[in-house]
Amino acid sequence: IILLVMNLYDYILSEFEYDREVASMFCSVFEYREEPKDKLLIKQGNHSHNVIFFENGLARTCYRKGSKDITHFFYGEGTFYLSTEVVFLERDNIFDIQTLEKCCMRVTQFDKLRQLADRNPKIYHFILKEFSRNIRKTNDKIYGLQFNSAKERYLHLMNEYPDILQRSPLGHIASYLGMTQQRLSNVRREYILDLKKH
Repeated sequence: IILLVMNLYDYILSEFEYDREVASMFCSVFEYREEPKDKLLIKQGNHSHNVIFFENGLARTCYRKGSKDITHFFYGEGTFYLSTEVVFLERDNIFDIQTLEKCCMRVTQFDKLRQLADRNPKIYHFILKEFSRNIRKTNDKIYGLQFNSAKERYLHLMNEYPDILQRSPLGHIASYLGMTQQRLSNVRREYILDLKKH
């Protein structure tokens, strides 16, 4: 596996049209943090306002109830995590967020970003854009679970995270796709057979 690194400053610099002053201002409120594999970063029921940017590594959000453990989303290099339930709806967080690999992250509190956004329209619009991405991602997943076939959902995930099979346990992938591990194995087998035919 080739491990990728997406530095926060480089990511933000491109988003802010290479305005170094604004990029530096944005990054200044984040602190660097490393966490080991299988670390629970935020617990279900917590009221954390943390914003996390993953520079390296893989994590997931998941529901846990009784014996059920269902992956909601994966977070890889170059992605932000923020609990919209906590920040905007004033509800307790409904997910755990857990590292699946050693993760290098930048972490801040949402209130610090809000203060920057109040002073700078570029940061304000960037935050809105990130929320829009998260909403679109959630809507796409709901649509996929309701209307797409198991194979279509699998292909969509492979397009988004090509190396996910080498980085995450199959059980997490299967629950994310809304299928059993056996069904996932069958879909993978069908996909490989299709590739050999072409």
